[in-house]
Amino acid sequence: MLFFFSDFWIPEIWLKILNNGIENELPSLLAFLIPYAFTTKNLVDLLLSMPDSLKLKYIKKEINRLKTILNFTQDSRKALSKLGETTPNLRFKRLIIDYVQSEYMGTRKNRITALLYKYAIYGIRDRWKNYIELGKELVEISIGIILSIGMLAILILFNGSNLLFIVLVFGLFFIPIISVLLLLLRPKIGEPQDNYYIETLSIIIPLISSFLILKNMLYFSLIPLIIGIPIIEIYNKKIKEKIDIALLNLRSAAEKAKIGKRFDLELSKAKILANNIIQAILESEKIAGKIGVSNAIEGIRLIIEESRRLSDSIKAQSIFMMSIAVISPLISLFAINIISNTFLNSNQLIPINYSMIYFSKIIIASLSPLSVLPVSILYRGRIPTLIPSLISTLLIISLLRY
Repeated sequence: MLFFFSDFWIPEIWLKILNNGIENELPSLLAFLIPYAFTTKNLVDLLLSMPDSLKLKYIKKEINRLKTILNFTQDSRKALSKLGETTPNLRFKRLIIDYVQSEYMGTRKNRITALLYKYAIYGIRDRWKNYIELGKELVEISIGIILSIGMLAILILFNGSNLLFIVLVFGLFFIPIISVLLLLLRPKIGEPQDNYYIETLSIIIPLISSFLILKNMLYFSLIPLIIGIPIIEIYNKKIKEKIDIALLNLRSAAEKAKIGKRFDLELSKAKILANNIIQAILESEKIAGKIGVSNAIEGIRLIIEESRRLSDSIKAQSIFMMSIAVISPLISLFAINIISNTFLNSNQLIPINYSMIYFSKIIIASLSPLSVLPVSILYRGRIPTLIPSLISTLLIISLLRY
């Protein structure tokens, strides 16, 4: 049945993936196009000559479709209009229509530059807005998994071992998955991208602590967090310093390009903020000239600063969620204590499996290092802090021992 209807749901899923991919890559494409706004090259030629070094795989698929349409029509304007009509991404469609109309009406080059910049800024804002909304939902799911153990405590007492195992698997599997999703979906412009080792370390360390707690090695579980936190925090401090220097170099490069001076060195030092885009700008000078490149550098600087401003805006929204995530294991533990004590002090007729009580507490404790990880990523990005995980683990172990 699933295979029979696959012709209906597979294309729909693919269109959604393609739409989301284009939306993510559009700011990078626009930053690449800005230098050429002052040249005589039209949009079709620019798209067909887009370098592979930008790694815009979803937009590259649209460009391949453009090549196919162009082979049939032999008319670049008609081919571009057809691409605009059939692309699944609404913003890309509007960009193509506006750009074609601007070229047809003979709009001044600086107006076309402003058009590209406007779409880039709107794309960044919408991308961060969607990420924040999705991030909040994923964080709520991770907190809900922890709290669900406490809510299901009454069922756990009555031979609920299967239920307890399901909750454990959900916690140890889905919370890391949610964390990885938050890392992958986070907008990349304005933030360092080559932090794969630190990203992996920030997820592996809480998982190691969780497994040590499951083995009833409560105090040993603190060791990975205590060792890992200084490494991550020192690395984060160095990255922040590099970002500040990169922003200064980007401003300096824009100023030098405006007055006709060489800017290659300063622009190369700013690659940490948007490596592929800045490399494309460096390569575009031969065709676009210094005027076009200076506009591109200034445009990408404003785009990066807007992206960083939106990134910082998440921090204020994440603090409350982080406090809830820290105490969520405690809430579940208190719920189990209250329910178990209530049954102990009552003359119940239903047999209770009291051996499950301590095991359920261990499971709650094992999830405490992971409970704050998704919101830590939402709060600080690709180099999440593990300090809240350490606090949550310390609180739950002290209460468990007490």
